Amino acid sequence: MTIGVLCSGRLGLHVLRQLFKRRNVIFVCTDKESFEIKNFCLHNKVPVFVGNPRKGRAFSFLKDFKIEVLISVNYLFLIEEDLINVPEKMAFNIHGSLLPKYRGRTPHVWAIINNEKETGITAHKIEAGCDTGAVLEQIVVPISKTDTGASILNKYELLYFPLIEEV
Repeated sequence: MTIGVLCSGRLGLHVLRQLFKRRNVIFVCTDKESFEIKNFCLHNKVPVFVGNPRKGRAFSFLKDFKIEVLISVNYLFLIEEDLINVPEKMAFNIHGSLLPKYRGRTPHVWAIINNEKETGITAHKIEAGCDTGAVLEQIVVPISKTDTGASILNKYELLYFPLIEEV
């Protein structure tokens, strides 16, 4: 299976490393601040687009790559239809909440702030809206009284790749 990956930050790097070991990663898109992702791609000779993908910038980079699946993990940008339509089979995102609750950035923190008893991760199809696509799978993660945003992310780090494999 050929895969394109949109990823940012520590969670994105963690998943990218695992995907690279087990799947055929054809390209990566990331942001300017994700230095470790950029270095990983350079070291492993994976073509990488760095920066804001909107207005066709990423599409002009990856339009000639043939992929079956596009996976987004902790990616900083909303994904426009030109990228959504690139894969032959599906484009999906891993989101850090139990959608439809807490769309957008840092959803695990909002779950803690709002005294939720649980949060989780959702695999969903990517649509042009923000975290609005059909839910494919979810994993519930309990929130303890001592949890912080960082501790929830540590829990997520163990769950993201298995959820991707499930999808």
